[in-house]
Amino acid sequence: MLAEGPSYSVALHCFQRAGARVVTVPLLADGPDMDAIRAVVDQTPIDFYYTMTHFQCPSNVCWSERKRREMLALYLQRGLYAAHLERLGAQYASKRRCMAQAIRASKHLSLPYPEQAGGVFFWVQIPDAVDAVLLWKRLRLQGVKLMPGTVFSLTGSTQRFLRLSYVGCPLEMIPEGIHCIDREIDWLLQNRAAHVGDSFCDIALPQQ
Repeated sequence: MLAEGPSYSVALHCFQRAGARVVTVPLLADGPDMDAIRAVVDQTPIDFYYTMTHFQCPSNVCWSERKRREMLALYLQRGLYAAHLERLGAQYASKRRCMAQAIRASKHLSLPYPEQAGGVFFWVQIPDAVDAVLLWKRLRLQGVKLMPGTVFSLTGSTQRFLRLSYVGCPLEMIPEGIHCIDREIDWLLQNRAAHVGDSFCDIALPQQ
């Protein structure tokens, strides 16, 4: 992937931890060095360009209008934008199909709305006797990331729902993740009497 030097350190470290090979180009007063970008894309396949066109961190540089047009022209000329969208769409479609199949085969999860042909997540229903926040708390300790439905409601009407995103999850791990959710729901149903009245005051709910 491509980034500017300097760039936002937290993002760069996240990319590296995820296994990305980051190539940097110099940042000038009006945006990135376009000659350097052209030289990189001529020799190196680039899947992603991390940038901030307004008030770049840490430089506070804003791209000039000329640089914006140059970058757009470069993407269109090289077919980079179309190729990126095609690649991304294919990856997301495979993950969506995989998660949809795993949800349909799930013991406890169901889809309250008709399945859509796109998007980046599923809104699923869990049994009435299961608290989504407690389920979220237990699963996050196992590295399973989801969002409890309570995050998305001001009235508490969505406490028996979960939002499951497949964007950042490797394809091969999606079925195992759904299996983990089923397993924890089984455990909560079998032990629900022991958790009546549990307090979650010490839990910081995730943000949308």
